[in-house]
Amino acid sequence: MKALPVLFLGCLATGACAPAEETGTSLANNIKDSIYETTYQVQDWALTPPKKKAEPLAVANRYCYHAQTDVLCYRQPMPGWEGRLIAYQGTDALPPPPPVMQLLPKPSKDVSMAPEKRVADTKPVFSEAPKEEAPAAKDPNAPELPNSLNEQLPDPSQSPQL
Repeated sequence: MKALPVLFLGCLATGACAPAEETGTSLANNIKDSIYETTYQVQDWALTPPKKKAEPLAVANRYCYHAQTDVLCYRQPMPGWEGRLIAYQGTDALPPPPPVMQLLPKPSKDVSMAPEKRVADTKPVFSEAPKEEAPAAKDPNAPELPNSLNEQLPDPSQSPQL
């Protein structure tokens, strides 16, 4: 704040040295020149045609579907997945068809697979009952295997606690 009066006094001191007529004329010329420069700049801005907007870049088509815990994206709509569609985008992407419930086709009755026909067409696997084979002779060197049906299991109440 103290520098402002000193600056003002400095301007008065310099202005006192020059004749008042020259100072006034130069001041008027400076104002006139700045007005002309401003006018020319405004005319330049007003007469300059606006820049053309850049063409938007083409975006590839993408159709994204929910699949379990993932999202899968394809270049064309997947038939039958309309209910899973999450989003689609693209420059020329058409909206996919809305999901439509379709009835399952009725099962056709195959007469050849009817239970009566299957029973009538069955053929026996054996022509006679299989013959019983004689038990093989025991190898005296073979170790004795425990009979799993008669094996005694340990009592769980006496097992150590973990």
